[in-house]
Amino acid sequence: MSEPKYTKEYSIKLKVIYSYMLLLYIPAAVITILFKNIWRINTLSLNILSLNERILFLLLIIVGVIIHELIHGIFAAIFSSNRFKNIKFGFSIRSFVAYCNINEIMKVKYFKVIAIMPFIILGILPIIISLFFGCKTLFDFGILLSIGSIGDLIMFNWLCKEKNNYWVKESDNAKKLEIVVFEK
Repeated sequence: MSEPKYTKEYSIKLKVIYSYMLLLYIPAAVITILFKNIWRINTLSLNILSLNERILFLLLIIVGVIIHELIHGIFAAIFSSNRFKNIKFGFSIRSFVAYCNINEIMKVKYFKVIAIMPFIILGILPIIISLFFGCKTLFDFGILLSIGSIGDLIMFNWLCKEKNNYWVKESDNAKKLEIVVFEK
């Protein structure tokens, strides 16, 4: 097999991702105002929640983050020739980031699915469902997990610029999001 011909390296520091995350609060505020006006209720009003409700909401977000990474892993295992053998889950205390690292090359078309599915399943769907049923907790959950998906959205954007039959290798660098896309 010949040496791969690299086409593009993508990299972004976590500090930059965090600043983009802050920018997502602007559209989130607009959607929150829409939700509030449709259902005539307060949203993200932690000041009116009891301590138990705040703890429960925090636990819900933590479970959501864990499920988010599991969704990455499940879809990676679906597309992987080794299933879960080359998939590593973890949490970086230093960077305060949960992660699912895929230690094998995959086609761009599969990596796009792996990158975007947690955003769709835990972000977009809960927001849409909450808009129909007026469920404030589900709405807040969807908004916060959508904002937390910014790294996935950045990666998805990078991958959309590449050909589906190209290959992707993900870095396991805890300080930045980094992938290499290449043609075999």
